[in-house]
Amino acid sequence: MIHRAISDKVKFGTSFKYTWMLSLALLGRKDGDIEAIKDSYKRMFGDTLLPFLKEALKKETLLANLFMNALENHSFPGLSEVPEANKKALEDEINKEADDLFTATVGNVEGNKFAWVFTTSSQERLKDIMAAFNTRHKQSLASVVEKKLKKTEAFRDELLYILRGVEDRPKRDAELLENTMKGIGTRDTQLTFRLITASWDKEHLTKVKDAYKRRFPTRGSLLLRIEGDTSGEHQKFLKALVISDAKK
Repeated sequence: MIHRAISDKVKFGTSFKYTWMLSLALLGRKDGDIEAIKDSYKRMFGDTLLPFLKEALKKETLLANLFMNALENHSFPGLSEVPEANKKALEDEINKEADDLFTATVGNVEGNKFAWVFTTSSQERLKDIMAAFNTRHKQSLASVVEKKLKKTEAFRDELLYILRGVEDRPKRDAELLENTMKGIGTRDTQLTFRLITASWDKEHLTKVKDAYKRRFPTRGSLLLRIEGDTSGEHQKFLKALVISDAKK
C-alpha cells in the first residue's frame, strides 16, 4: 500500500489521490507498528522508506514533514502515562503546546508546528492537548484546523484524520467507509483497504460496525450497505471481512 502510494508511477497533483493510503498506513499507529512497517518495506523493496517518501513528496513540504515525522516514531506521553510526581510539569508543557498551536494560526499559519505536535504526541497526550486548547481558547482544535488550514486542503485533511481518530476512532472509520460508497460509483480500492485495515483488530471492527449503525441508521448496517453497493467475488471478500469478528 505504501509503495503504491509513493512509487514513481503515482503522480501527486492537486487531487492528492493516494495520500489516504499514507494516512491509513502511517498515522495513529500503535507502538511498534512503524518500526515493523519500515523493516518490512526494506525487506520487500530493498530500499529505505524515509528518503523514498521524502523524494515522492518533495513538492509537498507540509505533507512530507507530517509523514516523515510519523516515520521517526516519536511518542511523547500524556498525563495518564506518567508518574504522579511528573504530572504538574507535563501539564505546563501541554498547556504551552496548546498555546503554541493557537499562536501558529495567527497570520500565516505555521503548518509544520501542527505536523510536529500531531505526529509526535501519543494518543493520550494529543487528547490532553485538545482538552487544554478547548479550555484555554474556547474552541475546539479540530474546528480551528478546519477553518485556518483551508488553503492546504490535503494537509488539513490528514490533521483532521488524526484528531478525529483521537476523538472517536470507530466513528471516524465508519464515516470514511461510508464515503467510499457515497454518490455515484464505489471507490473499490479505498473501500477494500479501509475494511482490511479495520478487520486487523476484531474488537475495533465490531466498534466500527456499531458506530456505522448509529451514524447511518437508514443504511441498516455496514454489511447491508456493502451488499447493496458491490457484487461478485469482490462482494464475497468484503462481506467475509465484515463478519470476521463473528458478528453481523
